Amino acid sequence: MSMKIYSILFYSIIILFPISAHADEKAEKLLKSASEAMKDIRSLAGDFEVIRRHLDPYQEIRQRGKFSLMKPNYLNISGANFLPAKTSGQWQKISEATGYVANGNIFYTLLPGADGISYKKVKANADGGNIPVSLHPIADFFDENISFIKRIEEARQRQTLASLRYLGEKQWENARYKILEFVTDEFEKEVSRHTVTQLYVSSDKLIRRSISTEKVGDLTSETETILRNVLTKTKLRPSDFSYTLPLGTKAYVPPPLPLANGTEAPELTLVENSGKLVKLSDFRGKTVILDFWATWCHPCIKSFQHTAETIKSFPDKEIVVLAVNVWDSKANAANWLAKNSQFNSFIFANDTADAGDKSSTAVFQVANLPLQYVISPSGKVVASFEGYNGPTKELESAIKNAK
Repeated sequence: MSMKIYSILFYSIIILFPISAHADEKAEKLLKSASEAMKDIRSLAGDFEVIRRHLDPYQEIRQRGKFSLMKPNYLNISGANFLPAKTSGQWQKISEATGYVANGNIFYTLLPGADGISYKKVKANADGGNIPVSLHPIADFFDENISFIKRIEEARQRQTLASLRYLGEKQWENARYKILEFVTDEFEKEVSRHTVTQLYVSSDKLIRRSISTEKVGDLTSETETILRNVLTKTKLRPSDFSYTLPLGTKAYVPPPLPLANGTEAPELTLVENSGKLVKLSDFRGKTVILDFWATWCHPCIKSFQHTAETIKSFPDKEIVVLAVNVWDSKANAANWLAKNSQFNSFIFANDTADAGDKSSTAVFQVANLPLQYVISPSGKVVASFEGYNGPTKELESAIKNAK
């Protein structure tokens, strides 16, 4: 089984509103001690597991791997993505995960894709300040300015910190941890963002586990990061981080932006689940919502609900929802459709060209899911929406402008 994991884009325009935050002094001291402990550590190594969960409907993906870090600017993080197999329930590797390597001179980001691994590279700062650590509990290994205590201070200044509390001690995985929790609230482009983060601090004052639950609009997700077998006094040497790019690795090329508004929508030939061929031009004279999606894409599924509700506001307008399943299997799509008859008014189809320059993803410049285009009755792109955070008025506005 293969699957592509695509980022979902979020807007960064934040409207802040004042919050009267409750800050627990014991929790704040615990965070400060964790930050101070990290400053004194020269090297770290161990295993990690990152579990990402989407709720309603439930989906889970796990990333497992190893990490080694050494100050001032050496790093190696590598792993793989796993999904549960549908028959056995066993966790099955589906792809390599994004990797990170810093050899004291160059910082590489390694990006797996359908065409192999691509890379981005920059010169590593002498103090490691431009080397991001993707594992939340140790994100501040090189840069104390991104520690959790700094994040708390920034949230307090921005008036988005709702609370900071010490929750006591708890036994977990054969060790006892002190647990604290902080809550932030923001409002982004018509959509609220409520985040609850719990941190597990071990006896050596290091954060070994973080659980962050985020509700953005009507989407709820959870990210749990666990560090195991952690060594803080490793005998790492610079030579342990020497690195040569694998043969065939190509420089990363940024994905194209969606088609611009006003562009003539390219022709598409698709095949419906029934086997009937359908063309985009078949719907000239109607407003078309062209939706690229996959069964594994949780925000895609949630966006369907918003689309269905929005088009109800236009009973006198001919609107076609054409949902194109991509980076997925026809069997997955058929199984999902059999269980979700509430979307039977949509036209679900698959591409007749699975890959290459003529595929729907290439023609419509799809880089992230979901991607939705609103196309006017005359065949022009009115608007495009990449990613989904929750319901807004943007789709409704685009349909009104589709003339």
